[in-house]
Amino acid sequence: MESRSVRRSHAILWCAALVTSCRAQVQPGPLVVWSFAEGAQSGLFTNVAAGFSSALALRIDGAVISWGYPDLPSLPPGQSVIGLSVGFDHNCILRSDGTVYCWGYNGFGQCNPPPGRFTKISAGERFNVAIREDGTLAAWGAGHAPPAGAYKDVWCGKDWNLAQRLDGTLVAWGFNQFGVVSGVPTYPVLTASAAPEYLGMAVRLDGSIVHWGCGCEVNTNIPAGPFVAVFAGANSAVALRADGTAVGWGGNIAGQAIAPPARFRMLDKGIGLGIGIAACYANCDGSTAPPFLNINDFVCFLNYFAGGGAGEQYANCDASTTPPVLNVNDFVCFLNRFSAGCTAP
Repeated sequence: MESRSVRRSHAILWCAALVTSCRAQVQPGPLVVWSFAEGAQSGLFTNVAAGFSSALALRIDGAVISWGYPDLPSLPPGQSVIGLSVGFDHNCILRSDGTVYCWGYNGFGQCNPPPGRFTKISAGERFNVAIREDGTLAAWGAGHAPPAGAYKDVWCGKDWNLAQRLDGTLVAWGFNQFGVVSGVPTYPVLTASAAPEYLGMAVRLDGSIVHWGCGCEVNTNIPAGPFVAVFAGANSAVALRADGTAVGWGGNIAGQAIAPPARFRMLDKGIGLGIGIAACYANCDGSTAPPFLNINDFVCFLNYFAGGGAGEQYANCDASTTPPVLNVNDFVCFLNRFSAGCTAP
């Protein structure tokens, strides 16, 4: 059974055939959630984050969808959301003006971010770490003071933290149980992950996975790469290939280690669940057997996305300006532009 500890959580995506090098919004796609009964959400999404007791998703209309604890409050108006992060019993968002907003349990001040502008945020158990515009780290709550220097990524684990320098090397700080701080790799890596227990994982430059600390079941039977990203849970993990397919392993009591046969543009791993944005939303009717794309998808496409509002820009794919605005050309354009990943993995 996975730990009750926090899952550091902000979704990551990396340069790949189907995965854009960006950790903000991605090309809209349907939500894929596994091992989480309350996870089903319809619509198109551009960002996701998962944790122990809650998950967040950013819909194309800018709305943040939340399930689990803590409940989503009324978010401050005036700024759009560009980043999500889920902690133990508090969550944070990064807004378009670079400010951070957090909510939930605040017993250690973890929901009181410092002033300033930030580029990334990671929520921890009772603390958070964010990257300022100049690359330096800011931490608040019950965590440990961060090291000096400039960084391009950060992950919060359980009582310890992990950050990636500009040269790709890693630095860890906090409680050194099982050597999770002292055992961090000394060489550059593609990306890394801090689990909610005392476990770290990273993707080497050759695409293979390295781990350190103690992760019980997840430290054995690690699949062969190459991979472009890895997401470590308490006793299960999932890794992402360059083609967008995902491989899970480790403890599987609730099915959390079995990644679905989809292709993802964005992925995150929480305690007992996984969440992602599928690469193929041209498969509008959700068919699971070939041919994946057919006339039913066009009918579904028009019914689903052509009702005005944020979805209409995707329905009028060819950007026509004279009636009929929506026609068969839009379906052809739609398939050409958005059908990457719509074949069986």
